[in-house]
Amino acid sequence: HDNSTQFKWELHRGPSPSDETGPNRDHSTGYATGQYAFIEASYPQLPGHTARLISRTFEPKTVDCRMIFYYHMLGEDM
Repeated sequence: HDNSTQFKWELHRGPSPSDETGPNRDHSTGYATGQYAFIEASYPQLPGHTARLISRTFEPKTVDCRMIFYYHMLGEDM
């Protein structure tokens, strides 16, 4: 979590805290046991608020190491 932003990233498994907004399963594995990073975009968040996802530095185990991100956004004002 980046304390300089208004959003707080959380790790979740299963349904998100907001109705009908989270993924049913892990995108990569297809299983419901996977985790995903979640931020609540509804009240008290406002347009213009920011979020940053920060990772510690890590050494790749192979030369073709990569990070792939999938995202899901649902809402009237997204």
